[in-house]
Parts: sequence; C-alpha cells; structure tokens
Amino acid sequence: MTSEWEGVKLGSSKPMIATQEEMVENKVPMAYRDQCAHLLIPLNRCRQRELYLPWKCEEERHSYEKCEYELVMERLLQMQKIRELEEKRKQQMKQEEGGSLSSLPPPTLLDPMVIGDSYPGLKVPGLQYQVVGFVSMR
Repeated sequence: MTSEWEGVKLGSSKPMIATQEEMVENKVPMAYRDQCAHLLIPLNRCRQRELYLPWKCEEERHSYEKCEYELVMERLLQMQKIRELEEKRKQQMKQEEGGSLSSLPPPTLLDPMVIGDSYPGLKVPGLQYQVVGFVSMR
C-alpha cells in the first residue's frame, strides 16, 4: 500500500511476501504483520524448536532485524522529505506575504542597543528600559 503526499511516496517499497493466511496460521501478532513477517515466521519456529536460547537462531534473527531496520530507515527518510517539503512551503508562503528578509530595511551603521531588545520575550511589563550603548553593524 503506497500512496503519495506532495511527491513523497508513502509506505514501504518492500513487497508483502507472507500472505494473511500464512500469518494467521503461524499466529503472527497483528503488530508484527509487516513486510518482514515472512522472516519472522521461520524465526519463531526456530525459537520454539531451540527453546528460546539466545545464542540459537542467530541467522534468522539477524535477517529479521535487518529487514525491520531497513523499514524504519525508509520511514525516517520519508518523514525527513515531508518535513523539508513543509519547510519549503512555509518559506514560500512567507515570501508571498512579504515576510522575507529582503523586504527589511538595511541596518544603519550605529543602532542603539536597548536592554531586552535581543530577547523580547524576557521584557518585564512595567519596567523602563534604557539605552546602554551602540552596536556597530559592519
């Protein structure tokens, strides 16, 4: 199941190999029924056969974990592309509204520096602020 969101393919590029019937027959939990379920079925069989000893079934476990890792990395890449597209869209909207930096007037050579101007959220209502110096803008 792949769909598109503004040019980004959503979903996995890996095909589903295990069928629903196979997953039901092998009692694969719903949360694990993904594109790696075909590797989980033999892993679970091996685990049962070997009494869940941690040093057994290493090849099966490695292949399953690698498949899951690749799925996670694919989703992270998709999310990163979506965030980049959203950021581009926000920047375009700001430029269309006239909020771009090019529309701001150039700074003067000497601007008065007022306490609290660099951190407007830190200004306390009711207090008076005074000019404490000048900042050279070179």
